[in-house]
Amino acid sequence: MTSFEENLKMSWGKIPTGVGVLTTLEKNGDVHGITINSFFSLSIKEPSIIVSISKTATSHELIIRNGKFGFSILNSNQKEYAEFFSLDNKESLPNNFELISIEEDIYVIKNSLVQFSCELSYMTSVFDHTLFAANITKVDSNDSSPLVWYRSDFSNF
Repeated sequence: MTSFEENLKMSWGKIPTGVGVLTTLEKNGDVHGITINSFFSLSIKEPSIIVSISKTATSHELIIRNGKFGFSILNSNQKEYAEFFSLDNKESLPNNFELISIEEDIYVIKNSLVQFSCELSYMTSVFDHTLFAANITKVDSNDSSPLVWYRSDFSNF
């Protein structure tokens, strides 16, 4: 990385963000997930979310193929989910991981802070990422504390 890129990465790291795991199905029906912190609410009146996914991520093509995904905002006790789903080469899900079906063929992480069921409505290419806009068809939440990404590490609020 150039010094500019390192400085930019360090600067962005000073802004705490929530940590989420986007889940979608692989061709064989297994759940595939990716850890992301690039997401935001697009509209409440037209319930929707935007997520940013690298074009080289396996999840990118799966979202396009499936047209739907689950999205879990992690709570402060779910760091191991964030670490596992951030790996490039994942093995099978650890036995202690609990995923639940929020709608048909849409899975979320059990007991996560917020759980969304999403249907893809629009996507646009921006540099090396795609912004996926999705309608939120179901949401659930609890009162746990969020897991945050701050200074290039997972933290509690």
